[in-house]
Amino acid sequence: MEGLPPHWRTASDAELAAATLPQQLVDASTPAKPGCEFPFKHGCLGACRSNGALGTSMDMARRISTADDSSDPLSGLRRLLEGSHVAAPRCGLTIIGDSVSHDTFSAALVGALRLGFRLELCSNSPHVAFGKSRPEAAQRYMKHENASWCAERNPREGDPSSLALLMRGGKDQGKEGSQHATSRARGCQHVVLRHILPGELYSAGGGLLRHVLTCSFAIIINEGLHANAPTEYTAILAKRVKPLLVAASSLARHERALLFWRETTPQHFPGSSGTGLFAERSHQKAARATCAPISGLDALTAGVPSEKQRQAVDKSNWRNRHFASWRRSLARSASNGSAPGDLSKLIDGVLPVHALLMPRHDAKLAPDCTHFCFSPFLWTPMWRTLARLLETHSGAEASPPTRMERHGHHTHRVKSQSAK
Repeated sequence: MEGLPPHWRTASDAELAAATLPQQLVDASTPAKPGCEFPFKHGCLGACRSNGALGTSMDMARRISTADDSSDPLSGLRRLLEGSHVAAPRCGLTIIGDSVSHDTFSAALVGALRLGFRLELCSNSPHVAFGKSRPEAAQRYMKHENASWCAERNPREGDPSSLALLMRGGKDQGKEGSQHATSRARGCQHVVLRHILPGELYSAGGGLLRHVLTCSFAIIINEGLHANAPTEYTAILAKRVKPLLVAASSLARHERALLFWRETTPQHFPGSSGTGLFAERSHQKAARATCAPISGLDALTAGVPSEKQRQAVDKSNWRNRHFASWRRSLARSASNGSAPGDLSKLIDGVLPVHALLMPRHDAKLAPDCTHFCFSPFLWTPMWRTLARLLETHSGAEASPPTRMERHGHHTHRVKSQSAK
């Protein structure tokens, strides 16, 4: 078996049990989707978006970040969904972005069910998970395989998003947790999880955009994986991210959700450049049989990379560097008077995921070397960071940073930078 990726370890049986329901687990020799008893098939351990599973490599889905010091790996998600920031009218967590953002929505929903929340209503427009260009995949993914999970739970016609209303407690979970009972006392009868594609958010008119801003306690947004060149990415950010910031700027600080940018995740396509980028992937069929590590990552971790290896690692992260540059350009526009306000300050924090996920090519199934197969542990560092940021903003006592965060592997907040 290959060695563990940097900053990851194998979760113990107790940690796996704390992060999953028994129905999510399957025998390592059985393909996840046919054998898993969990009604939402994407929540099966090792299940992949492209209708496959990690199979005999199921131990890859058991890998947990070494930053997770606690034996309770979902503690960050619990704090996120039950903290004092969950208060009327802001009772929701909204995730805006593409299919990878939809994966984080799924992880939050499945994790909430493990924490004892009960799904009271769900809705899903038929093309949310895959985009309008692949209706047959969306039909298979969200309807045929998951019909018993969502379609029979009173979906709301015309809702342009994946939506889940959660309530603490259920038939098998016992009494309501005291923390969520407190959030209900703060006026939130449900915790609302929502995923929205940016195009749908804006095409639905200003009403939905304002609703999301005023009824969410946090918004996580990302756009990037569909851009393969800087000019293309700049146009995407201007079209799909800037309107959200403009709308947020019209609201007083206490009237709106906190906005967080999630870093774009790494890709792991095999190619001679070693960057893992889709645009630089190999076109030889034999080379595309498996997803590939980013070249030089191990050497960089050891402190002895070649110049080519250093460049490959650096280029694999070009989208996040470009976003940081675009954000600085918003600050420059405000400082030189070409814009009425500094939109960069509307982003309340950045959720760092790229560096931690760079070595996780093992959690993907070729030929899809963009999406990660399901593991409850992939997103736990992000939930923990987001919970701490919200606790800090709300004045609640935040948990201390983990060992990895203290040593600089995570950046909790990116301050806006003006032009030098």
